[in-house]
Amino acid sequence: MSALSRAAGYAGFVLLGVVAGASGVVMSRATVDVIGVPLPYGLVLALVVAGLLFGQGRRFLGRRGALTCVLGWVIPVGIALVPRPEGDFLVAGDWYGLGFMLVGVILIAWQLLRRDPEPRR
Repeated sequence: MSALSRAAGYAGFVLLGVVAGASGVVMSRATVDVIGVPLPYGLVLALVVAGLLFGQGRRFLGRRGALTCVLGWVIPVGIALVPRPEGDFLVAGDWYGLGFMLVGVILIAWQLLRRDPEPRR
């Protein structure tokens, strides 16, 4: 793979990470009521998208590819964690917000710390 195509892949994965992080912040609060019980489909969907993106980044460009996805994902999520002077914020300190962050960090660690599979003979 040439250096130019590798750099384009890194830039693309950073951009996809930003999109996945921003949409995850917005969608993580979405719920649907089933028989009066709120089901957090937005939280599940946001984490599935993030996990798939981190995995594809690792698959195509190795650990550096997964790291570029993570860097892109962390930018909007980190910005959303900072409270504004007015007192409002996007990621709340309840189980939705903490679950989004905790499972996101677990997905990051899983993709960055796992060993590569042994090549088949």
